[in-house]
Amino acid sequence: MRYTVAMDFSFRPLTKEDFELILEWLNKPHVKKWWRDQKDTLDEIEKKYGGRIEGDDPTDCYIAEIDNTPIGFIQSYPINDYPEHARSIPLDNAVGIDLFIGKEDFTGKGFGTKLLEQFVKKVLRVRYPDARFVVADPEVANVASVRAFQKAGFRKGKIVSGEHGPEQLMIFEL
Repeated sequence: MRYTVAMDFSFRPLTKEDFELILEWLNKPHVKKWWRDQKDTLDEIEKKYGGRIEGDDPTDCYIAEIDNTPIGFIQSYPINDYPEHARSIPLDNAVGIDLFIGKEDFTGKGFGTKLLEQFVKKVLRVRYPDARFVVADPEVANVASVRAFQKAGFRKGKIVSGEHGPEQLMIFEL
């Protein structure tokens, strides 16, 4: 018999109070495997995410929660605000996203798929009403991530060059 778990996510903006949690999550093996360019100290976390919190950077960062329990991190940004990245994504009016589930108990159980579905519906459609596409580019080797995007309604696009290897462009039409 199969049971369905209700997963109602809420998304709140990242705050400086979350930096210790972000640092903890980024140092977990299941996250560090794919987020290799991240930072290892609170000062580095502050430097990377402080401008995003202050609005000096076009990337919006959120903590994903279930029943007020933080389980992951997700960020979104207009692709055209990052011209080098935009050159590899041939879509107009696209919003990029990146995410990870930090709490290991929530990996491999379908939470990533539901997080993606609800983030698009609850945040992106409101935050970027003129956007036509949502895109992500997990590494091809990150099979679980690619599969979560597909289950959430994203389709595979072209393979693009990434810093750590080939990346699978994932596209969702709004």
